[in-house]
Amino acid sequence: LLEASYAAERAGAISHAFRQAQAALAQARAAGQEEPLAAALACLAYMHGRLGHHDQARALAEEALNCAAPLSPARVQAWKTLGDCAHESGDLAAAGRHYHCAIDLSRQLGLTYMLHRCLHSLSACVYIPRGQFDLALAADSESVDLAESSGFLDEIWLPLLTLSWTLWLTGRSERAFEVAVHMEEHS
Repeated sequence: LLEASYAAERAGAISHAFRQAQAALAQARAAGQEEPLAAALACLAYMHGRLGHHDQARALAEEALNCAAPLSPARVQAWKTLGDCAHESGDLAAAGRHYHCAIDLSRQLGLTYMLHRCLHSLSACVYIPRGQFDLALAADSESVDLAESSGFLDEIWLPLLTLSWTLWLTGRSERAFEVAVHMEEHS
């Protein structure tokens, strides 16, 4: 159910993804096992965040952190969701802390896809709004590299877009154009 939920979300079927996550949580609560429960809570928290229900997303993500194993993918998703919620509320310091927790744990666990997503979120949601453009460029460059080397090409355009925009904004128009051409190659 969780894989189906995430797949539906990536395909843009948010209501279906939400229902799958709810069903996964109901099953996990009935089974009473902590790690499946943490994974379902983290997934549903993410879906609530996608729908703009940030209070519910935050509460579910915090619950997921309370029952997830210290080194688990559920913790990565929960930290990322908390980062997204903090960003949406304007708390960039908290967003940065949460994204860094997700990034560090993604690296430890070898979760390349989540690392790619979290690096881009850190760039777009924390570094760019703060004007920390060199850090944004570094994070999005790594996100692009991970997407290319791991085959996440359907999601490469987001970090390419912010990478190009940041380069343009900082007066590196020649490099921005190169990234824009690279973006066109992936469209």
